[in-house]
Amino acid sequence: MKRKALRLACLFLMQSTLRFLKGEELKQAREMIANAMETAQPVPERKGRSFLRSLLLKLAQWNLEATSRLLNGLIRMHVLR
Repeated sequence: MKRKALRLACLFLMQSTLRFLKGEELKQAREMIANAMETAQPVPERKGRSFLRSLLLKLAQWNLEATSRLLNGLIRMHVLR
């Protein structure tokens, strides 16, 4: 996987991790994703990307876990699919 795509993959992995894992598995997954984020390059700007996706990517670069929790909350409230 390219290092640029790795940051985006980490966002979706953290989102799933927070939804489905508990206890020690959750702790281990958080550590693994955090280690991967350290080596990942920032996601480059791209024309045609929606405002929401651009905003979420910028937030994820700042705080991955908080952004993942926000996404999960928006999905539960049926704001996003």
